[in-house]
Amino acid sequence: MKKIKFCLFYFLLTLSGLAQNWAPLGYGLEYPAFTMFADSLDNKLYIGGNFKYAFNSEEDTVSVNGITAWDGSQYLALGGGNSDGNCTVVCPPMRSITRFGNDIFANFQDVPLGNDTIYGIARWDGERWEALQGGLRIASGYGGSFSASLEVEDGILVGGLFTQAGNVPADGLAKWDGHAWEAFDFPGYGFDSRIMGLARLGGDIYAAGNFSAITEEGDTDDIARFDGEKWHAVDGGIRGGLGHVNAMLVFQGELYVAGFFQKSAGNAGNKIMKLGTSGWQEVGGGIIGANADIHAMAIHNGALYVGGIFDWVGDGVPAQNLARWDGQQWCGFGSDFNLGRVLAIESLNDTLFVAGGFRYIDSTLVNGIAKWVGGDFTANCGATNGTDSTGPASISLFPNPAAHTLYLQLNSFQAEKATLAIHNAAGQLQHQEQVELSPQLQQHQVDVSAWPPGVYFLRLRAGGRQAVRRFVKTG
Repeated sequence: MKKIKFCLFYFLLTLSGLAQNWAPLGYGLEYPAFTMFADSLDNKLYIGGNFKYAFNSEEDTVSVNGITAWDGSQYLALGGGNSDGNCTVVCPPMRSITRFGNDIFANFQDVPLGNDTIYGIARWDGERWEALQGGLRIASGYGGSFSASLEVEDGILVGGLFTQAGNVPADGLAKWDGHAWEAFDFPGYGFDSRIMGLARLGGDIYAAGNFSAITEEGDTDDIARFDGEKWHAVDGGIRGGLGHVNAMLVFQGELYVAGFFQKSAGNAGNKIMKLGTSGWQEVGGGIIGANADIHAMAIHNGALYVGGIFDWVGDGVPAQNLARWDGQQWCGFGSDFNLGRVLAIESLNDTLFVAGGFRYIDSTLVNGIAKWVGGDFTANCGATNGTDSTGPASISLFPNPAAHTLYLQLNSFQAEKATLAIHNAAGQLQHQEQVELSPQLQQHQVDVSAWPPGVYFLRLRAGGRQAVRRFVKTG
């Protein structure tokens, strides 16, 4: 590994300052990572993106060319990576990494390899990269891409953007049996259909992404179900002309999809939904914001983590670009990703990793990738099941917006002590006090005159119950 100087925009990593919940992996990456794969077989975190270099320290720079592995203490090069491809200033973005058998598979595009060329997908056997029997191509003959994978009984399904796998016609979905490509007869149509997620629930296989498909029930968009013989629509699909799915997985026995879609277009949820016995269901209020988008999901320590670009989740919980759903409520972490999207999330050896387009998290320089070291800390959580129907009291706020005094009208179910806490949109505690509730209508007031203008979230907690309200402070 050679030593080179950092460019000016890679500042020295500061070890002083306030205690942080995030820690860098070495000195991070040159440019953003788009995908990660946690490999529990060899205890490595594989990372793909459009970076050429990974930094173990100020003096230790590793030339990795689009893909690297973190072994817990340092970045490792995987051969020359994409060095023979178009890696001049930045490398072509790598969108997916997975394992099948003894090999790692990664999304390479149009990379010369001796007398062969890697199209769309390559195999790493621990020593060198190999092409896969013609790879994945689009109609023009150039390399396609794979964005999703699912191991099945006799091979691995690969989904993405391609029209041909080896010599087999394939509309974004094909099977690799370890030696050759096989068609999987996905009924997608259109030149730009892309499968972004594959999952199995019960005996069925689900494919989701950005596509249109002809199923037994007719045309459907962005998600379809294969029962072993035929493809079916899934409760009307994803609605909305710009709607699409970026990630899909099974959590607590239910199928979750996330991406860019809205209730206003006829969907059950905003940016995230789950498939129940009666169809699509909302997930605790979903993700707040018309332009919000979820890019990644992962399960860590029994909870579902979602990442992307957003500021609030659920019933108004501040959560910039990363949030946790435990099946009952949303929680945020109070982290500031400095306007950078979270593009990938993974869990390995009880550690949560995030990667994306951020250089800092809070005041910690991480250069695009970090691990959580904050233990069980959460900055704030929303109401259970996204509602306050079981809260300690019903709450009315007025005026809203408020300039000087915020008045609360409380109607409790029983006499008890409660904690009234108000956080700003960044998750910082602005006000907290103890309140004596009674089963009679009562009023309370909070002086907000000296507070900075902005959005605030009021939470009233008693025992394991809480009620949440959002209000605006004006100047």
